[in-house]
Amino acid sequence: MFKLLGSLLTFFLGTQLTKTFSFKSIGNEIFNQIALYTRKPVALFLAGLLSIIFFSGGAFMAIVNATSQYDLMGTVTGTATLWTGAGLAAFFLVSYTWIFMVAWPGAENPSLSKGIDSLKDKISGNEIPSLDKAISAFVIDIVEQRKVKRSRRETATAERMAAYATARSQREEARRARRRHTEEKPLEEKNMH
Repeated sequence: MFKLLGSLLTFFLGTQLTKTFSFKSIGNEIFNQIALYTRKPVALFLAGLLSIIFFSGGAFMAIVNATSQYDLMGTVTGTATLWTGAGLAAFFLVSYTWIFMVAWPGAENPSLSKGIDSLKDKISGNEIPSLDKAISAFVIDIVEQRKVKRSRRETATAERMAAYATARSQREEARRARRRHTEEKPLEEKNMH
């Protein structure tokens, strides 16, 4: 049992487990794999956070300098503080954009996608079903099922609302009939006297 579990874990984790099989060694291997796979996204996330902080600081420096110049002189001239703040803001805006548009895992690389497109064009004659097509068919099936369930719910809701409206109109009609009946009784009594 443990040998089978160990071989499955080495298949999924991609590393060899130590000779001594224990849950502690498995936990260490899993932790090492998680640390290996999440190192880049965590570093990029922290770099993005620092980019936001430094962009805000640079923009604040430039705005404060420009407004103080305008208040004092009525014009804004390029000073070292103004250009440093604007430069910081521009640099860290570009770095933030680069981090989350290019360097982030899963961001599409245009040069790589062109190569993949050319390979797809070469293979398109054979028309091999891909995982993307299977996933998209699965998602479309789920969406269609949800549409059917939603239409059933909407018709059931409409039927309940129609029944409620019918019952309400019947109750209103009964109230009106009772009112008419109570209004007619005093008239009959007055006519008798």
